[in-house]
Amino acid sequence: WIESDRYDLEATASGSPNREQMMQMLQVLLADRFKLRVHTEQREETVYHLVVAKGGLRVQKKTNENCAQADRTHPDVAPSNPCGNNWLRSKGNHFQWTVVNNDVQHMIGPLGVAAGHPVLDKTNITGTFDLDLEFAGQRPDAEAVIDPSVPSLFAVLDQLGLKLEPAKGMVDVLVIDHIERPTPN
Repeated sequence: WIESDRYDLEATASGSPNREQMMQMLQVLLADRFKLRVHTEQREETVYHLVVAKGGLRVQKKTNENCAQADRTHPDVAPSNPCGNNWLRSKGNHFQWTVVNNDVQHMIGPLGVAAGHPVLDKTNITGTFDLDLEFAGQRPDAEAVIDPSVPSLFAVLDQLGLKLEPAKGMVDVLVIDHIERPTPN
């Protein structure tokens, strides 16, 4: 039932909590309504190492650092030149990945989602980048129809002078210790 049942959760918070506070409140709500208990542990899993490909990096580092951080207390108001943003949108079996003035360390999370395995940064690249890419998805739950006009994630990374190398590595895994179906309100 965990993978098939869907629920709408409605909650209100007093004041203007930040993202971290909202996540803490969500954890309390899940523990209360679903009797959810979890822990994290390190396990050796398949990962990808992000490395600089033969021939070197072929993406321009961002030189315009005049960007503005989004105000999380007003998510409906976006700055005209946002920085540190990293959007990965699923479009069926494709992904649209937009990076605005962000560094490699913050780019590897969404990259791991698209690749289907966690990605560890082994590039030693500093600085920030802007990217706007579309590529075929690697996720196992994506639709099976492949559009040959859209390059693979690996081909797009190669164009940037980057490469994903399969490896084994220690990753944090969230383990569900206990969960129950919630009772109706």
